[in-house]
Amino acid sequence: MPNPNSLANTDEYGATISTAATISANIRVLGRINSSSDQDWFNVSGGLTTAYTYVIELNASDARWKPSLKLMSSDGTATTDLASSAANGRNSMLLYTPTSTVANAIIGVAAASASASNLGRDKNSGQYTLAVTQYINASQDTRTPATITTPTVAAPIQETVNIIETSGDQDWFKVTLAASSSYVINLIADAPLTAQSGLDPLLRIMGSDGVLVSGQENDNISTKNKNSRLTFTTDQTGGAYYLSASGVGTTTGRYRMQISMADDYGATTAAATAMTIGTPISGRIETSSDQDWFALTGTQQLAAGHIYRIEMMAKAGENLDTKIQLLNSSGTVVANNDNRTRDHSDALLLYKPETTADFYLAAQGKLRRDDPQQDGYTLTVTDLGVDVAQVVNAATAEAIPATGLIKTGNIELKDDQDWFKVALEANRRYTFDLRNDATATGLRDPYLRLLDATGAMVQQNNDITRNRKDSRITYTATQSGDFYLSAQGSASATGSYMLTVISST
Repeated sequence: MPNPNSLANTDEYGATISTAATISANIRVLGRINSSSDQDWFNVSGGLTTAYTYVIELNASDARWKPSLKLMSSDGTATTDLASSAANGRNSMLLYTPTSTVANAIIGVAAASASASNLGRDKNSGQYTLAVTQYINASQDTRTPATITTPTVAAPIQETVNIIETSGDQDWFKVTLAASSSYVINLIADAPLTAQSGLDPLLRIMGSDGVLVSGQENDNISTKNKNSRLTFTTDQTGGAYYLSASGVGTTTGRYRMQISMADDYGATTAAATAMTIGTPISGRIETSSDQDWFALTGTQQLAAGHIYRIEMMAKAGENLDTKIQLLNSSGTVVANNDNRTRDHSDALLLYKPETTADFYLAAQGKLRRDDPQQDGYTLTVTDLGVDVAQVVNAATAEAIPATGLIKTGNIELKDDQDWFKVALEANRRYTFDLRNDATATGLRDPYLRLLDATGAMVQQNNDITRNRKDSRITYTATQSGDFYLSAQGSASATGSYMLTVISST
């Protein structure tokens, strides 16, 4: 592909049948018109067929020059004009529906003639972007509708993109729906084309006979949202239905048709979906009151003494404020999280069960705006293993040297304690520092304790000063022997830390 920035004075594309470049549907081409007499020709790969409506868009990179478009057919030696479009500002657009196949279609790009009032101000050259987009022609009845895939738990939302070309146009989509199942269908207006009003969507559901299903018609989601949405529950047989997309009044334009399961997962212990630790699972929060429950049972029980990281993240580009609850086998909430930090709205939960048992997760979320796109998430449970520094009794504490040590660790839970055994000498002075490790996930408010060989507290410190949250203990040993340092977070603080031990005479 030529680089138009490096071809300011060369003609990178020809203007004859034999020298025309090639452009494919849904691919953008960059080019440059070098003078008022220059033209760039492009042969449309595969030609044009009656199955599609084609939108040809030409956008100038500089508002001071105006591009024009021409669509031609070719028999190999001569061309016949099919349609043309002058510039509308810096853009030019053609909307073309073939009545018969055009095997050899050529697009011509040129500079529009400057008016007398604009002479000396308009330019006759400049860079441009050319794109050809094809939209399937769906009939307005049951004869030749387009199709849309049935949503499933594995693929809970299906979408198609199309266009209402003219006033009164309808696009019908055939879909097969399961018996006694609920679905949400959205019809969403996309950015209007040049010279189009922009679509005010109108959505209808037709039965297999092509007749409107009673009550299944929607114009506006709300007074502030002109898009359309229907929630529909099939009868006991299900089967084929038709979704009709059109515009209110004379409105025209592009749109997205979406269909999803009204609720992809159940919201009770009995209806919970089995989940595998370490394997992410995806879902959607269809309404503000929706909950998706997942079972950690059987071989996926949470093990006593292990720390589990439970994370619910909104899918990229979507707007869900996630919330997660952990429930025991009776359905009682034992832990929950809304935002992992003040500035991070994804949910993160760390949990260490006292006994091995069944648990359930309830995935929830807040819809941040009235958007017909339901909000997606990914839920992951990770086994971080046993917290080896956490003591059940002093015998399990990690032994560390009593001088020159820098030890790092992590307080995963609000009640977590990391114990370290240190041998002290009588009459020697020691300084123990517990600090935030200066990372984004550092322990915000460290709390340090010094304990004797029996586990009784000798000394403790929360803050070094009023304005410094790190902890420091200075201690002169009265006798030689083993002592213990307990690294903790003050209140509910969690995060990574750095422990230092310095001795002096």
